[in-house]
Amino acid sequence: VMAIGADTHKNDPLSNLNLTNNGMVTAVKLLRESCQHLLLLGAGGYDEQTTTKAWARMWAAANRVDDLPDYMLVMGGNFMGGSGLGGGADIVDMQYVLSGDTKKGIMKELERIAEFHEANTLPLIGQHPVARISEDNDCKD
Repeated sequence: VMAIGADTHKNDPLSNLNLTNNGMVTAVKLLRESCQHLLLLGAGGYDEQTTTKAWARMWAAANRVDDLPDYMLVMGGNFMGGSGLGGGADIVDMQYVLSGDTKKGIMKELERIAEFHEANTLPLIGQHPVARISEDNDCKD
């Protein structure tokens, strides 16, 4: 069971985790490869446009719809009222790269969360830890 919230998105007004929907799709793809069955449940996200796009992309990734049709890649811009990470309507977010103390703080929090779930959640469902992002990763989505 996976709760696909968009709280972690860069545009979410209640969090500060700076993920894009590209990063969320990567996470779903990693999970879908390690699970025989996957049940997605909508979860948080407090920016309606961002959450809608993120949920749609994560659902598509879970269902192995990895290549978006060309018309989906160009939707947005002036047609939908803006573009890019600035609150626009493009279905695929622009690349967003973090560095320095911001990156270190996010990586530390992600490590803490991963360790908690490896110790407490995975044993309950008979799963083993999956590969993690290395400290050297440049945090590109």
